[in-house]
Amino acid sequence: MEYQNLLGDTTKIIAVIKADAYGHGAIPVAKILSEIGINMFAVSRVKEGVELVKAGISGNIIILGGTLPSEMETAAEYGLIPTIYNIDQLSQLNKCCENHDKRQSFHLKSGNRHEPPRCTCGR
Repeated sequence: MEYQNLLGDTTKIIAVIKADAYGHGAIPVAKILSEIGINMFAVSRVKEGVELVKAGISGNIIILGGTLPSEMETAAEYGLIPTIYNIDQLSQLNKCCENHDKRQSFHLKSGNRHEPPRCTCGR
């Protein structure tokens, strides 16, 4: 695609289609974007990601909002990539992976533009 030639092979686009693609319809928008070579999507909730998978959208689907403990299994089942905000969520994801003997990708939230990531270590 022309946009990929401009960006180069190592740059990838994540299409943010949360909130039903901001009212335009997440599934039809994702299908059109898939046709032009975009295969990475971001949604707000696990439910939105599941709807995309059930509609036949393939590729990486990142959950930008928090994934509740009760949703972690569903995220893993559908191959969704949860955003991990804290060590408790990482532990939940790890337990889910151990229970199903599988590996799982995740997006690590490390801060935002207003506040740099912090780590408290030691005593």
